[in-house]
Amino acid sequence: MTDAIDVLLIEPSHTNAKQTLAAIRQKHSRLTTVRVTDASQAARLMFEQGLLTRAPQMPALIVIDLPALGDDAKRLLLRLKSMRIARPPLIVIYASRRNPKDIVDAHLCGAHLNVLKPEEPGEYSAAVDRFTRMWLNGSLLRYEAQAC
Repeated sequence: MTDAIDVLLIEPSHTNAKQTLAAIRQKHSRLTTVRVTDASQAARLMFEQGLLTRAPQMPALIVIDLPALGDDAKRLLLRLKSMRIARPPLIVIYASRRNPKDIVDAHLCGAHLNVLKPEEPGEYSAAVDRFTRMWLNGSLLRYEAQAC
């Protein structure tokens, strides 16, 4: 068993979590994925106990439905942003709705990319695959650096 988490999904909706994890595993089966339902579970995983080891575990990519999780999620992202981590996780906001205030808030909290969840299952899987591939090949890092 590995002791690293590649992708941490913070998603309250069981249906959306199932779709997102299936899309990641379909194209990127070697990635270790973990799903939690809220920001407090994510904080415990990253700063206290871990899941795969007894030590805290910092994922490489965090996919979060920020609008659905509210202020706790924003505090979690601000905490991550303020930490001096050698390899901080990349943060993708994968949201069901696009509210300009949510987008601004997400970027102020340290998010790297905002993606609107498509309603069609085939498009949903393709969107997840696109941002996962962007992260894996490093273009998400280049995208984020250019956006600043």
